[in-house]
Amino acid sequence: MKKLFLFLLLLSVLNEAPMLSPITVTTYQTEKVLPSTIIHKTLVINSYVKNKETFHGYKYLSFLENTYTFSGGAHPDIQNRAHTFSLITGKELTLEDLFPIPKEALENKIKNWIFDVIKNNPEEYYPDAANIIDSMQLESFNFYIKNNHVVIFFNPYDIAPYAKGLTEFIIG
Repeated sequence: MKKLFLFLLLLSVLNEAPMLSPITVTTYQTEKVLPSTIIHKTLVINSYVKNKETFHGYKYLSFLENTYTFSGGAHPDIQNRAHTFSLITGKELTLEDLFPIPKEALENKIKNWIFDVIKNNPEEYYPDAANIIDSMQLESFNFYIKNNHVVIFFNPYDIAPYAKGLTEFIIG
C-alpha cells in the first residue's frame, strides 16, 4: 500500500512541477579545548534529492532518484535508486517481472552482458569489478527503463571510479 501511495504521489507531482526538493544545509559545530588554544570545527552538509522520469509509456513508469550529499572533500556523495511501476497494477516491478525467462537464466544473461562490456573496456572499471558483479544476486541489480530498454546501473565507486559517474549497461 505504501508503494502504491508513493506511485500515486509521484504521478501527481510529475504532472505539476520538476521534482527537486529544497536544498538542506545543516551545520554541525564542535569545540575542542587544548592548552591555550580553542579549535573550532564546522561541518556543512548540503544535500538534495532529485527525481528524473526515465520512461513513461502505456504500461510502465520508471524514474531515477538521485541523492546528493556534500560534506567537504574532493566531491559529493551521489547515490541513485530507481523505481519502475506497472501503470496497470500499480506494483513496483522487478527484473523478473520484465523478462519472461527463468530467474537463473536472466541473472546469467545480465551478468554476461556486463562482463562483455567490462572485458572490452577494462581501463574504465576496477580490477575486481567482474568479481563484484559475479557475487551479486538478481535482486541486487539496480535498473530503470529508458527508451524501451532496461538499463542496469551502478553508483560511483561500486565498480568504477567516481569520475566515471553513474555506470550504465543497456540490456538488449
